[in-house]
Amino acid sequence: MKHFIFFCTLFFWSIGDAQNGLPKTAVQDFFKAFHIQDTSTMRSFFHVSASIQTVTSNVDGPVVREESVNELIRGIGGIPNEIRFEERIKRFKVRSDGKIAQVWTPYEFWINGKKSHSGVNSFVLVKVGDDWKIIHLIDTRKK
Repeated sequence: MKHFIFFCTLFFWSIGDAQNGLPKTAVQDFFKAFHIQDTSTMRSFFHVSASIQTVTSNVDGPVVREESVNELIRGIGGIPNEIRFEERIKRFKVRSDGKIAQVWTPYEFWINGKKSHSGVNSFVLVKVGDDWKIIHLIDTRKK
């Protein structure tokens, strides 16, 4: 019985750490800034060498487009006030190993109350001091 309790405690502790730890919080806070178009705060979540990619499809297969952090920030900051947008995160899957973490977030993107597209975000984060910084963000987009 002692072994069972020990393993259950260890199992639930590891799940709790991964699911409720700082990598998830960093991504949640990033989306808070994203939704209010706080570009300065958004930028603070990225590592200086961060890369961003988007995967879409056409008749020839997958298309991978690269974007800089500056382009993402400019794009979100340039959305007019009369356009309401929301990236609805369906769930979080977090994997962490000390200095790196991955946060996987299926989502739906809505513009002015209508679903625009859906997909998955995959954030790779690195721990810098006490902070988690996004070092790579790749997402898929499906109509």
